[in-house]
Amino acid sequence: MEHLIQWSFSQLLAFRFFAVFFLLNMFPFPANMYPDEGYMDGLTYTIWKPPVQWVATHLLSMPGEISTQVTGSGDTTFHWILFGLTIFLSLITAVIWSVLDRRRQHFQNVMAWLRVYTRYYLAYMLFVYGIIKIYHLQMPTPALYRLSEPFGNFSPMGVLWSFIGVSKSYSAFAGWSELIGGTLLLFRRTTLLGALVSFAVLLNVFVLNMCYDVPVKLFSFFLLLACMFLIAPDFKRLLQFFLFQKPPRLMLKNLFLEIKNGTWPGLH
Repeated sequence: MEHLIQWSFSQLLAFRFFAVFFLLNMFPFPANMYPDEGYMDGLTYTIWKPPVQWVATHLLSMPGEISTQVTGSGDTTFHWILFGLTIFLSLITAVIWSVLDRRRQHFQNVMAWLRVYTRYYLAYMLFVYGIIKIYHLQMPTPALYRLSEPFGNFSPMGVLWSFIGVSKSYSAFAGWSELIGGTLLLFRRTTLLGALVSFAVLLNVFVLNMCYDVPVKLFSFFLLLACMFLIAPDFKRLLQFFLFQKPPRLMLKNLFLEIKNGTWPGLH
């Protein structure tokens, strides 16, 4: 059914951009799953520090050397410049790729593999954060020094950590929500449901990070983008069902036609 599949230019350009963008930001997964992940993270800093430093010095006129010291924050100057740099590189690569590969009609097979990679990356991150919340490790019960500290001395992040840390039940609820979303992402047939559950959970996480100044804003935003990428092929169908109340029977008919033509992403 290859001849029946033809993407528009905007779809091809968007895929090229997001393919490069996601791969740059998910690297070095899955190598960083192993015990020596510190080495892999150090390698990542080694690779990206020269271009980040060049941008900081020559384009942003920032004095001194950009620090790559690991502080637990994902929103350092290094990370913000790197995020902007990956966007720029993805855009330039997508344009050049489009010029050199003008005859390409689709990336159906590559899209399928990219979705698999994104699914497992997202599931892994949800497992990590879900498990430490279930066992009350990420936001533990406030220590005595914290309980005796005047509330006015709390940072916004300190308020968030304390009010969640007080309740093991809520921490476990948040953790199980992430774990369920990640588990659903592991299976092709439940990818859409997993992406929707994960999007709802991560949207709450992202808003908390933004409102309480938790320094993982970029990372949580990227995870949200990963969810949106997985939802995107079914977005029109979801919109028709929830907004326009399109009859499920007609939706199923269109779905069967996509399966017959080999254009439904869930086939891959």
